[in-house]
Amino acid sequence: MCAGATNSVMLISVHGDPLIPLGSIQAGGQNVYVREVAQALDETGWRVDVFTHHANPSQPAESRLGQRSRVVRLCAGRPRFTPKQELFPLLPRFRDQVIEWAAMRSRVYTAIHSNYWLSGWVGMQLKRHWGIPQFHTFHSLGKIRAASVIAQGLSMNTRFQIEQDIITTCDKVLATNPVEQELLNKHYQVPDGKIRVVLCGVNRQVFYPRNRLETRQALGLVSIRPIMFVGRFEFNKGLTVLLEAMARLLKHRQHLGKSVQLLVAGGQIPDQCIEPREQRELKRLVGVLGLDRHVKFLGPLSHPELARYFAAAEVTVVPSYYETFGLVALEAIACGSPVIASDVGGLSYTVSDGETGLLVPPGDIEALERALACVLENSVLLNHMRMRASQGLSSSFTWPEIARQLGEMYRFANLEEEASAYESGSALVACQ
Repeated sequence: MCAGATNSVMLISVHGDPLIPLGSIQAGGQNVYVREVAQALDETGWRVDVFTHHANPSQPAESRLGQRSRVVRLCAGRPRFTPKQELFPLLPRFRDQVIEWAAMRSRVYTAIHSNYWLSGWVGMQLKRHWGIPQFHTFHSLGKIRAASVIAQGLSMNTRFQIEQDIITTCDKVLATNPVEQELLNKHYQVPDGKIRVVLCGVNRQVFYPRNRLETRQALGLVSIRPIMFVGRFEFNKGLTVLLEAMARLLKHRQHLGKSVQLLVAGGQIPDQCIEPREQRELKRLVGVLGLDRHVKFLGPLSHPELARYFAAAEVTVVPSYYETFGLVALEAIACGSPVIASDVGGLSYTVSDGETGLLVPPGDIEALERALACVLENSVLLNHMRMRASQGLSSSFTWPEIARQLGEMYRFANLEEEASAYESGSALVACQ
């Protein structure tokens, strides 16, 4: 291995820039994961370069992300926002630009950590080019997503094949919870010993319980019982299901209409001249359902702002059709907010039914309505779930712990690669 590679890792997140506002297009749990992992690794002495697509020309080509780490934005021939469904043809150029960037700076890496299947394709090419270990976090599994929502754009068969190639090529597949591990075993036949469960974390300095009434007062929600929704305005996030359930709830329990309000975090800043089509359609649906007085669009929120709203909420709702992990649920629970979530994927693991929240079938409007009514009208249950959520999460759900586990894996796999190359009598080429 070339000198200088120790404690240097490449994170690839082609469609998920870790520094763009959360809740905007293509900014969700993956962006948070990549940012928090990079910063936590940086704090333990790692140098981290995060490679992503340069989707906004107003952003610099590079941004600092800790004392020794950075985000590197590569245009790959298209320096503008590109939906992830259209990014696949740009990947060969993206790969070449990563190699060029590293060569110009004599950058050498201990390991590659790719995120999502698009980044996984790039990671496979770089693993072959440099001969270094590749770790992969899927964030979303194509076969599970295809069964949950209507796929758009690129043929899902292409994605299925590449996901299988990633599993074959990479050194470790990182599942973010035991449920994802089971899905990988069942649908992708991942070989024994190739999966490692490394949970997602939560920033305890930002997400922690606060006095609910004082927080509501500070946010101007004194006479309101807020229900929180946080996420991108995509079909699979289930916001339309939540709006339908809200309409039914207020129709059947009119006494709740005086105080209940749904606060929606995500999308564009309210009142901007140009709104995405999905956001306009959601606002139109709010009007059709007669919910104008009961729904407020907050726009994208920073993590400190989001934490205050979680702490103020009666309940946070995550009605997704599919979530590999569900960071929103974890962050809400860390703030003492009970969570009503779809009983799918990682949400089934993150939310303890009847303890820290309630689980409902995905897309079931009536079940979601009943769960909302149960939480809002049963003060004993609500207080119990608040108490259980406020008792805190184990140390397993912290980014420093996740970074410790990842760092150990990066080093160990690299030593294995070196030993294998030595035994075969060939030099391990880590840079060209």
